[in-house]
Amino acid sequence: MDDLTCAICLDSTTFVDMPCCGATSKSSTVQFCFECIETITQMDAFKVGACPRCRKFVAVESEKIVLRERTGKCNCCMQQHVIVARGRCQKCLLGSNYAFRYQCDKCNRIQRIPHPMWLYQPSPTSYGGATWACHVGQRCEYTHWRILPDDVGRIPANHVPESWGGQEEMFESVRIFRNQQRMREEEGEGGFCVVS
Repeated sequence: MDDLTCAICLDSTTFVDMPCCGATSKSSTVQFCFECIETITQMDAFKVGACPRCRKFVAVESEKIVLRERTGKCNCCMQQHVIVARGRCQKCLLGSNYAFRYQCDKCNRIQRIPHPMWLYQPSPTSYGGATWACHVGQRCEYTHWRILPDDVGRIPANHVPESWGGQEEMFESVRIFRNQQRMREEEGEGGFCVVS
């Protein structure tokens, strides 16, 4: 295990113990550095990111990776879940940031849903297993949904289901974000300002 590097940046050999999936720097062959996990959280508007391994939501507090664990009734899906921000569970918060269009499996009509229904789809073209209320059909009630093909490409790389493949694309998006962040920091340190 001496030749391990962070599975995301492929560079760092200093690993962080993840509080969610129990991956520790002493036991797991898939490791992440603090900077990459911090970058994942910084890519989100609410500074909450999904662990690349177990998909539980984590944040950075006082230079530590912590789980988001406050439970309550989500004000969107109305279910008991871990509340992350704005009174919403982690999935509804994600869905409110990415409210895509979905097709109902009963009436075939289209509805925008503020919940990441794509996460329940085994593939980009199949209907998911979870249900949501259909407000466009006639007496459909709670039905199954699939994301429209035009919206599939708008799903953030770090939230594409593992069953769809593409974990390497997610890691690459984190690498690009980190590199852009480093470039901005370097420009800020070595740059100059022209005053008119």
